[in-house]
Amino acid sequence: MRPTFENKDQNILRKFGKIKRFDIIVFNPPKGYAGINPKDHFIKRVIGLPGDKITFKDNKLYINGKKYSETFLKDIDDSKDVTVDFKMEDLPATNHTKKVPADSYFVMGDNRAHSSDSRYFGFVKSNRIDGIVFFRFSPISKFRFF
Repeated sequence: MRPTFENKDQNILRKFGKIKRFDIIVFNPPKGYAGINPKDHFIKRVIGLPGDKITFKDNKLYINGKKYSETFLKDIDDSKDVTVDFKMEDLPATNHTKKVPADSYFVMGDNRAHSSDSRYFGFVKSNRIDGIVFFRFSPISKFRFF
């Protein structure tokens, strides 16, 4: 999730409340993907909510046909594409569906070029989510509410 989070950043999670678009969540990744331990904790940004249609075209995010600005990507080098064009049916583990299934989320890391996320392992079911990042308390120089 660089540059938003670095390894060893410490966060407090909110374990209640509805997950909203662009919330940052901590979760255990889906099982069955090479190089991913399903007991690990991942931190990613929620892009797609249950029922959403997700598309990236010309390096822009479209949700249900509406273009969204991703201002949280502003600290990433603009000289590189942060996301390649794709449609949900192009992704593994999605059964060629265009919609995010009920009780599931489509997540992506902010460092799009180097992130293992829903583009790789598919949707994240709600029962694998530990919580929503509420604030970062360490390092103190990066203390911040989300």
